[in-house]
Amino acid sequence: MTWLVTTGPDIIAAVLEKVLREAGCVDIDLDDPIPMENGELVFEVAGPDDLPKRIGKHPQVRHVDPSSEFALYR
Repeated sequence: MTWLVTTGPDIIAAVLEKVLREAGCVDIDLDDPIPMENGELVFEVAGPDDLPKRIGKHPQVRHVDPSSEFALYR
């Protein structure tokens, strides 16, 4: 499942990557976050269905939401 992980601007990428890998994420790209107007950063990652439960309480994570982007299959 694809997730949008929202963090604060003071994110430590190496720590977030370790947390995501330990939570079972397989497609992690922290090089190109989506900046928000309030200073938050959003990262798109592929991970397990229960990712919000696994990392939602981590101090660097503000939100974990499902991506609304549709994937087309042929």
